[in-house]
Amino acid sequence: MDGGILPTKIYSEDGGYDLFLPKDITIHEQLKEPLAIRVLLPLGFTGRVVPRSSAYEAGVEVNGTIDRYTGELFLTVKNSKNTSLGYKRGSAVAQLIGVWTGAGLTEEMLKSNPWDILLACNKLELVDELPNTKRGSKGHGSSGNVT
Repeated sequence: MDGGILPTKIYSEDGGYDLFLPKDITIHEQLKEPLAIRVLLPLGFTGRVVPRSSAYEAGVEVNGTIDRYTGELFLTVKNSKNTSLGYKRGSAVAQLIGVWTGAGLTEEMLKSNPWDILLACNKLELVDELPNTKRGSKGHGSSGNVT
């Protein structure tokens, strides 16, 4: 996707990959901002999107869950302060953390080598295309309605 910045870990022992803004933004109250990237977490993992501590201290609230979703990632943010918050392209206000759930794995897969599965979430690979999943690019609200 054009303009997207590859998520990265600053230190190899970090638990989360920083998610970078592809353009300058201003957060007044609430914002849903496309990140111009797509990801697919390894089978058995769910992604949690959480704020970086510096952004949280500034008033940015971020919360999200990524299942086997292959569409463009969006950052849904809320500003808890009474003043607007501005961020430049390349700023990291959130992190993507792979959380082990075991979902979708068979007993046979777990018997083979569970360490391979756990290590898979610690390696980011740039690809031209993502494989199809049942959820595909159906995102926010696709698995149920809020009433």
